[in-house]
Amino acid sequence: MNVLCQLLVAALCLCAIAVPAANGFEHGVAASVTGDEEAALNQPGAVAQKLFKQGQKAFLQQDYAGALSLWSPLAEDGVLDAQFGLGLMYESGWGVAADLELAAYWYQAAAAQGLAKAQFSFGLMLLDGRGVQQNEGMGWYWIQNAADNNEPRASQYLQNDRKQRN
Repeated sequence: MNVLCQLLVAALCLCAIAVPAANGFEHGVAASVTGDEEAALNQPGAVAQKLFKQGQKAFLQQDYAGALSLWSPLAEDGVLDAQFGLGLMYESGWGVAADLELAAYWYQAAAAQGLAKAQFSFGLMLLDGRGVQQNEGMGWYWIQNAADNNEPRASQYLQNDRKQRN
């Protein structure tokens, strides 16, 4: 049951990922919406978007090796969602040996570029000292950034913390 719950959380996180404009995806998406598929494929980021979605499909079908092979080069190229996906895989040990240092590395890479889900995940790792040296100040900083960027889990986490302190 625990594995099923983890898979559900991962699926919810990955399904809700927004395609980042900073990586040029907005051009490919806009061209697709207008029906000009040829233009969409020629836009910056369109190939990366397609590869990310293929990796997302593989991940949701529990083909973790497939997701890893598609997302790794994207993550190296700075695609936020791929970085977050690798962080999730390494934190949970899905398709890879669990490696909290690598999870923190990928979460931090995406967090630094503004991905709220990654900011929250990295903040939690800092608070707990998982994969990184514990640093409560920086942990709260990243969680607050995530909440400021409309990450609902971060907002709930902060609200729960305030209730416990009162």
